[in-house]
Amino acid sequence: MNDLAALQPLHWVSLLGFLLPLLGLVPALRRLPGWLALPLVAAGPVALTVLLGQRWVESGRPPLQSQYETALFLAWCLGVLALPALLGLRRLLPALVLCLAAALALGLGTLAGGKGGSPLPPALASIWFIPHVLVYFFGYACFLAAALLAVVQLTRAPAPGAPWLQQPQALADLLVYSGFALITLGMTMGCVWAAEVWGGWWSWDPKETWALLTWLYYLNLIHLRLAGLGDREAALRTVAGLLLIAFTWLGMKLLPASPADLHVYQ
Repeated sequence: MNDLAALQPLHWVSLLGFLLPLLGLVPALRRLPGWLALPLVAAGPVALTVLLGQRWVESGRPPLQSQYETALFLAWCLGVLALPALLGLRRLLPALVLCLAAALALGLGTLAGGKGGSPLPPALASIWFIPHVLVYFFGYACFLAAALLAVVQLTRAPAPGAPWLQQPQALADLLVYSGFALITLGMTMGCVWAAEVWGGWWSWDPKETWALLTWLYYLNLIHLRLAGLGDREAALRTVAGLLLIAFTWLGMKLLPASPADLHVYQ
């Protein structure tokens, strides 16, 4: 069921909740009271939490299976990350970047299939399902936010005297390191899960192969960055990494071998 009529009102409320904070980018609105920042940034994740909870109750399973549901969950992860970005760093720009990324993920979900939901396949009925998807999509959220901050880095003039954590590429680096740690944990969980379900740690199916390629790409990026790769080159590679993330997440069904992929359930 792919039509827009299948979308619940909370979907649009969540999208609006992520778009409202972007008003902070309008110069005329930057003088609004500072206390408005937290409720504006929190509106999207709160509405999306209710929507995900509603789908969980209605379907009787975690809403983490279809492309639509994973797009919702990716947006939720980005929205959750926006809160510590605002409260911990006390800077609006990283939080706004995360809200923009969440709105983009929700926009993608608007076009994705699986809005009506379907029963959970037996292979996914495991204690590993929720933690595996949770850490992987928080990792994807970190990489997506890092890429948007890298775009900011590429479009802004350098500020050599600025504190380290006020430089977009420095924040992007932290997100890449965090995302890499998360997908490493997610891949390890996936191996244990695969051994339980399919009898082997690794099967070299398309999903696993592209997940490994993504892992190796970010490992190489971290190695180069620690070896002295410049900000501009690091920013370009961070943005390019999104192509691997997008294909690993969404592009598997385009491959000729996808019908035989152990990770294709619908």
